[in-house]
Amino acid sequence: MRSSTIKTFVALTFALQVTHSLSAPLELTPLSTIPYTVGGGLSATWSQVRDDYRFSQQMWSEAGGAPAAIGTFDWGTGIWGTTDIAHVQGLANNASALIGRVTDTSAVNFGNLTYNMLYADGALGSWGYDRIRPLAPIVEMTGSQTNYAASFVGYLYIPEPGSYDFSLFVDDGFVFSLSGANGVLSMARDTLAGSTAGRDLFTLSAANGGSTMLLGSGYYGMEIDYFNRLEAGVIDLALWGPQDQGWRSISSEWLFAKLPASVIPEPSSLALTLLAFAAFRHRQQQGRPRALSSFA
Repeated sequence: MRSSTIKTFVALTFALQVTHSLSAPLELTPLSTIPYTVGGGLSATWSQVRDDYRFSQQMWSEAGGAPAAIGTFDWGTGIWGTTDIAHVQGLANNASALIGRVTDTSAVNFGNLTYNMLYADGALGSWGYDRIRPLAPIVEMTGSQTNYAASFVGYLYIPEPGSYDFSLFVDDGFVFSLSGANGVLSMARDTLAGSTAGRDLFTLSAANGGSTMLLGSGYYGMEIDYFNRLEAGVIDLALWGPQDQGWRSISSEWLFAKLPASVIPEPSSLALTLLAFAAFRHRQQQGRPRALSSFA
């Protein structure tokens, strides 16, 4: 959604979110330390529903009334929160409410046409994170800009141990988790209901008490559920590593749909010769008659 937040408020919120505090860092150990091979992206599934589809289970209190699912209100069509993503992704391919589905492997860096056009004509302001991004695959397929969800799952490779932080630049909502062998760190923007800002930057440090993460070298699990309801839609996954001076989008070469197979080095010619000789000697020993025991 296009943000209507006053610029000073946006700037203040942005500053609070990206400031790194002196809180004790949180440590995650990798799920695997097998050697690095070039990645190709996370596994992604995009699904889009009709704008008039009424199903949302996001809760809302209308004019002080009791909380009720948004899908029960006359105006409550389309996706309203991350709680709706599982329903959208679970629709059968031939469901009448579903207008498109795309499965792909990619990085997490997409916008829709509305977002790219608003940025190009200056209507989004001058945030440093605003730029034209590749078109979301589901929008490229259907041509529709609204009410779509994406689920990304796979692994991230961290080449250098040290202090890290992660961010998502998002319009509208998401759930993010980073998992290691000893735990999971997460952040979320559950819904845009009642919010005055659609587009924002969210950081893992801010969601976890202001702490950065100490990560060892290796592979970490990653899951992202995302939705865009109306108007501008964007998602960009970035990190801030030991050698970085700012946020940088994570390239697909560091992302994996599944863990690479562990590489077993081929034995050398000398090792093969020794193995063959050992096998020959074993057969010789097996073929010899056993000596009789002598008794006094």
